[in-house]
Amino acid sequence: MQSDPVIITCPGCGLTLPFWGLDLPEKCNATGECLDRYFEMTCRTLVWGDSGFIHQHAVDAYAAQHSSGRMPPITTAFALMGLYLALEREYTGRQVQFAHVKIGKKKSDWPRLAPRNTPVS
Repeated sequence: MQSDPVIITCPGCGLTLPFWGLDLPEKCNATGECLDRYFEMTCRTLVWGDSGFIHQHAVDAYAAQHSSGRMPPITTAFALMGLYLALEREYTGRQVQFAHVKIGKKKSDWPRLAPRNTPVS
């Protein structure tokens, strides 16, 4: 008789996955299992080579969902700016990437933004 797999829930996004015993990420509010799925997804979005560069949206969405106090403040700020530009201004991922580069050239003390306590359902 086989036992049911142990399930783990990501504190950042709420994704439930079988527990594989992966190490917790140091800088983001995620399980190792969720981060592993993220790496798989970003590898796929990079090789697509689409002109809109959807990869940037994937990176920004994950960073925003998995923000933590251990993350560099610029990471969360850029993720939220990127999502704003994509959703409200209809920027492509490539346009968001260029905006990140332009904004990143200016020295700034980025605020540490507090993450949500519960994932969005």
